[in-house]
Amino acid sequence: MAQIISSRLSGSRTIVAVLVVIAAGSPRSGLGQQPAIPPALVYSHAFTTEDGLSQNNVSCVIKDKDGFVWVGTGDGLNRFDGYSFIKFNHSDKDSASISNDVIRSLLLDSKGRLWIGTYNGLNLYDDETETFKNFLTNDSKENTISQNTILCLLEDERHQLWVGTYYGLNKIDLQTLEITKYFHHLDGTGLADNAVNALLEDRNGKIWACTAKGINILSPNGVEKTIPQRQTPDGLTSALTVGIVQDSTGAIFIGTNGGGVLRLEDEHDETFEYFTHNQKKYSLGNDIIATLGIDRQGTLLVGTDGAGLYRHLGGDKFNIILARESRILDNAGIQKIFIDEQNNYWVGLFGAGLLFISGDQPRFEHYRFFNASMERIGKNSVLSLAEDHDQKIWIGTDGAGLYKFDPETKAFTTYLHDPASAKSLSTNVVKSLLVDDKNNLYIGTYAGGLNYLDTKTNTFTHYLHNPKDTTSISTNHVWSLLQDHKKRIFVGQLGGLNEFLPATKTFKALTIPGGNPITTNTASVFCMREDRNGYVWMGTRLAGIHRYDPQTGAFRSFLSSIKDPSSLPTNEILEFELDAQGKLLIGTDNKGMIRFDPETFTAVDMIPEFLEKNIPSILEDNAGKIWFTSFDGLHKFDPATGKIYNFTIADGLQGVQYNEGARLKSSTGEYYFGGTNGLNVFRPEKVIDDQSKPSVVFTRLALFHDAVRINDPSGILTKSISKSRTITLQPNQNVFSIEFACLEYRFPKKNKYRYYLDGFDHDWNTIQESRTATYTNLPPGDYTLRVSAANGDGYWNDQAASIQIIVIPKWHQRAVIRIGFASFILLSILAIIHIRTRFLLTQKRKLEHLVKLRTQLIEAQKKRSRTRTKNWSMPMRK
Repeated sequence: MAQIISSRLSGSRTIVAVLVVIAAGSPRSGLGQQPAIPPALVYSHAFTTEDGLSQNNVSCVIKDKDGFVWVGTGDGLNRFDGYSFIKFNHSDKDSASISNDVIRSLLLDSKGRLWIGTYNGLNLYDDETETFKNFLTNDSKENTISQNTILCLLEDERHQLWVGTYYGLNKIDLQTLEITKYFHHLDGTGLADNAVNALLEDRNGKIWACTAKGINILSPNGVEKTIPQRQTPDGLTSALTVGIVQDSTGAIFIGTNGGGVLRLEDEHDETFEYFTHNQKKYSLGNDIIATLGIDRQGTLLVGTDGAGLYRHLGGDKFNIILARESRILDNAGIQKIFIDEQNNYWVGLFGAGLLFISGDQPRFEHYRFFNASMERIGKNSVLSLAEDHDQKIWIGTDGAGLYKFDPETKAFTTYLHDPASAKSLSTNVVKSLLVDDKNNLYIGTYAGGLNYLDTKTNTFTHYLHNPKDTTSISTNHVWSLLQDHKKRIFVGQLGGLNEFLPATKTFKALTIPGGNPITTNTASVFCMREDRNGYVWMGTRLAGIHRYDPQTGAFRSFLSSIKDPSSLPTNEILEFELDAQGKLLIGTDNKGMIRFDPETFTAVDMIPEFLEKNIPSILEDNAGKIWFTSFDGLHKFDPATGKIYNFTIADGLQGVQYNEGARLKSSTGEYYFGGTNGLNVFRPEKVIDDQSKPSVVFTRLALFHDAVRINDPSGILTKSISKSRTITLQPNQNVFSIEFACLEYRFPKKNKYRYYLDGFDHDWNTIQESRTATYTNLPPGDYTLRVSAANGDGYWNDQAASIQIIVIPKWHQRAVIRIGFASFILLSILAIIHIRTRFLLTQKRKLEHLVKLRTQLIEAQKKRSRTRTKNWSMPMRK
């Protein structure tokens, strides 16, 4: 299969704009009417190995109960959250890994469990531990599956799992896991063949098992009926059956590899109706059917190998809704169609990855190729728009000619340059359009002068520049056209300006005066508007804006001036719009949107906070909202609130780049904007906000930027982070990141996130790109991380996802240690006090004893002294 040719979206995501591309009728030059190609599937993302998918051969897709999308490939199983893929591969060293990397089928049972059929075993996924339980054949055990090559899976209304293998059919009781096996027998009983390729449970609870040699219908008692192959026009083909489904009418469809699609009226019918490729308008593209599906309306979908995706219209008619257009599919086979609960299409491609197609009705109708003629030319950039008196829309393109669109029938009439006809369009590059008061059309072209289309005769008159004729048009590059209330026609050109005089079919040159050379004849007039006073305002590419008074022929110029802050901020003007108050809304090339007051001649920046400053087209709606384009898509500005609404390709936009002046507000209320990839049509009042509020799941935990695995040495996770309610971090694990996603796949780039760590943060942290909350050196404590998401229209889900985070303190920070240490200090102090007190008491006693002894000694000395004195005082006897 060849490689998809596409553009890039935000990093590695691939954008693919998808439209139906087949129309009735053959391409033609000149005049021709062909029906519009209905915009069936408008927008998609393509995910390949460059985005992290394990392989580009996608065999099966399913969404689980949590909203994750599972993708089976030839090199493992992938879990997708809208941003990144997590891969699951077989490992001989891990008995809990998936049994084989070649994934054949996926099934989500009534209990929300994921079953995986591989080329070597059946697997049951445990979403808490992110491990797999393997079911393999074992000759020594009775209760095992019949063979390991799993071809298809089905759960019936009795909650029994049917497993089709290359050798036998298995019925597994999901309560007891008891297995009943069905085989083909040599006596012709049992299955028609042992290889069971596809399974269906019909409305009556019967199981249809498709094999290479016939179809078996099973009841609870076993094989009830066999539909054998028959080589008759209404018999069962011998082509290999690849799928079987039943639509809302009860009809049963069988897809085959080479025999097209077969149909039975109901469960009792045995006469097959064949739908194969032929030259009819609504036939299948080829007979090699890869897969069948049923959409949310109960309608059959047919995926082919190389011819696109088809929807059954009833009878023998199939409408292509996804085609190999502009090499988008490049002959990639459609291997699987899965439609989720939001009606989003997930298409597994062989060699081209996974295709996601939004099932929402787009807010903006997108006409990429108007008809087969435009598709053949291969150019679809819309440069100009006008509405005639019959409410038909005229569309000028860059190289694909002129078209008239009928909004009622959705048909386009094509007008192309024909070198052999002097009465055809002079060139296929149509830059400006004007419907005059007589309902005829003036066509301004690049390099083809001014054309006049008589809408009654469908003939063109050409007005070209003639250097020798001063009454001819000044140049052959007509960029803008205007007819004022006096029916005067003004022709703005690259480097010229004329008034056209229809009566004489001559042109009068108008010169914009001024000292600046760019405000003379070289001024390129990109846009013109007439105000309430009859003045004609002209915007130029490099020479500012100018007011022309047709009555006096006087010009007044308004240029950017550094000295005057109320003057225009730039001289590069792309677009004019008169608002309801008579003010000029000016789209500039480099200074955003300016509001200019024609009375006071002052200019104000309308949206200074809007970062994209190139504004090529502007329209004001009846509610006063301003619709404008930039190099980043289409936007709506509410002057009353200051709010800006941004729309993207996911909303149905033709692309992000629009062309200057290519906009129209029709008399019936439709708005038209033309860009480099076609035309958008919408009614402003029907572009309403999406008020759905996305839920958040946690997808990844990282420690010091390294991913944490379940039961890894870190010891943090014992089950998946998406199933965890609490995580506990050791003291040396306090630098961590938690990643999250809201599982909204339509346009994840528009989603916003905010998180708040209760117990640490003081306010919400709002983010958009990273989807990660990171904390470093978080103090020990008990925290709760709360994460909320908003959809693309800014509606936040107040029910935030949460996870408890416990950071264990270091040993010396723990309360027990701190209390013990404090107690030790206290006891130590008390002991010291006690010892000191005892010491002091002892010292006191010793001192008291010494004092007593001293006192006794002194008393004794005193006593001896008194005694001696007494003896001395007695008279001596002779």
